[in-house]
Amino acid sequence: MHLYGDGEYEETLKKICNSNQSIRFFGIKENTYIIEQEIKASVLVNPRPSFDEFTKYSFPSKIMEYMASGTPLLTTKLAGIPVEYFDYLYLLLDESIEGFKKEIVNLYNKTNQELNLTGLKAKEYVLKEKNNIIQAKNIISIFNKYNIDKETK
Repeated sequence: MHLYGDGEYEETLKKICNSNQSIRFFGIKENTYIIEQEIKASVLVNPRPSFDEFTKYSFPSKIMEYMASGTPLLTTKLAGIPVEYFDYLYLLLDESIEGFKKEIVNLYNKTNQELNLTGLKAKEYVLKEKNNIIQAKNIISIFNKYNIDKETK
């Protein structure tokens, strides 16, 4: 398990890594390095708690980045993630330690072919359906609709 970033849990993570060689903490790295590691990984995990109020109004950019990597993603079911994304993700529905363990074991028991296919489908979805050109067209469409509605009133 590779962990990146920083925060108030950093010192505890370093102690855990010292006693468990299968867990490695890398701290902050350049984005290009992180993306290279995302592509090499077996599974990416975004364990953000779904019960925080702000998750109703946010869509983590990491979700798009992880999906675009082509590596399968295990994430919590955040309220800010549109339902159509869930077909391309592994969802952590039970956010307890036991639930997390169960999902990790479940993913470990999947074949590489199944994991790779899920990751590739996610990548294809975000690159074809959620790219910058498509999103810009959606924004323009909203503006056009607003202007038309405003003129007819």
